[in-house]
Amino acid sequence: MSKEAFANNVALRVIDKCSGLRVRKYHRLYRAALNWRRQRIEAYQLERMRALLRHAYDNVPFYHARFVRSRLTPDSFNSFKDLRRLPLLTRTDLRDSLDDLLAEDFRAFGASQHTSSGTTGIPITYYKDTNARSADIAATYFMWNLSGCSVGEKRFHVWGTPDSAAQWHRLGSRLKRKLLNAKYFPAGSLDDDRSYQSAVRMINSYKPELIDGYTSSIYTIAKYALDRNIKMHRPKKVLTTAENLYTYQREIIEGVLGPVRDVYGCGEINGVAVECLEKNYHIIEPRVYVEYEDSISGNSTKRIVLTDLENYAMPFIRYEVGDMFDGIDHTQQCKCGLESPYFREIVGRTSELIKLPNGMVISPVTVFGGAAFRKVHNFNKHQTIWNGKYLIFVFEVTDSFTQEDKSELESIIRALLRRYSVGYRLRITEKIESRSSKFQYFKNDYDAN
Repeated sequence: MSKEAFANNVALRVIDKCSGLRVRKYHRLYRAALNWRRQRIEAYQLERMRALLRHAYDNVPFYHARFVRSRLTPDSFNSFKDLRRLPLLTRTDLRDSLDDLLAEDFRAFGASQHTSSGTTGIPITYYKDTNARSADIAATYFMWNLSGCSVGEKRFHVWGTPDSAAQWHRLGSRLKRKLLNAKYFPAGSLDDDRSYQSAVRMINSYKPELIDGYTSSIYTIAKYALDRNIKMHRPKKVLTTAENLYTYQREIIEGVLGPVRDVYGCGEINGVAVECLEKNYHIIEPRVYVEYEDSISGNSTKRIVLTDLENYAMPFIRYEVGDMFDGIDHTQQCKCGLESPYFREIVGRTSELIKLPNGMVISPVTVFGGAAFRKVHNFNKHQTIWNGKYLIFVFEVTDSFTQEDKSELESIIRALLRRYSVGYRLRITEKIESRSSKFQYFKNDYDAN
């Protein structure tokens, strides 16, 4: 048995014993599925899907009513094409029909309650059962493995708010960190020079093999070190997640800390896909079924639609998560050697589309994200706000920001907006306030000016 396999086996057995979960079972499944042929993968997914649909029809009022309205029964589904006959599940459905989305015997599945911060504009409450939580964790560890890291290697985790960090003092949390050889740092506390100094010191003293967490938090730590010429410990991998990873962020993180792999998932359904060496996002197929619908903006981007194959307490079937990507490649095997389908780019959220008064549709993440402002170095992050009349660009700048930098920003913004015929304002600030530890790049604020 390899060192990695031994570490995974021992650590996951202990996690399951302490938590009552089944992480090891799912982790072994995902590793075994790497060697499955395409026919077996699809047969497994279809079997799991049909069992889920039967359960939802028999036990979940929301889906039973939806099946009846659509004149469908579980026997109507013989292929994945048939699944498209079911309407999409939306975040509005989750908010307005929570009780009906729960299985009649949901507590028998070990359901636990969770909430979303509402970065799409629609905060929600949802439930996950024991199998779904186990699959979430197992898929996360499996993605670590695909990225070249093992469970139990030294890890620096950047996540959560100061309030959630208060829970880290509990015995169970301390034991978990000890078992997993991890140190946690609250992303929500990264708001002043002292907190960045603390994060930098922790990384350099602990010397982790893996750094993972919010994309923007890891980026700003790396940017802080770069701006002050601080030499940083370089881990084997940096795993970013929960927010879009832009080219300029990747370049800074890789230059200061180490090679980046981006991970895709959401709170409701975690462990969906992981980036490979070729920068393609490979889908963890035994975990989730991924499909897509055309973008409402009429461009080539697609709306991501997910089905959790494990959550029976509150099934997520054809869930429109709110993210957009470039579609799935089922035909061409990736040069990295993995045979699973993949997508190449996450291009933002459906809630981040603006319909301008002139009828044009603009995606702020696509137009103003990425490398749009890479020529200007003296800012930490930026935010785009739409107030219904014009765009507001907010830049959190460093002490080195100059009038020349501001002029360069003005020039770039004017060039980007030329084809859209929409006005804008530029706002320079020392700090962009946020109600969440997860940075919101774009927001609608009709009171802003």
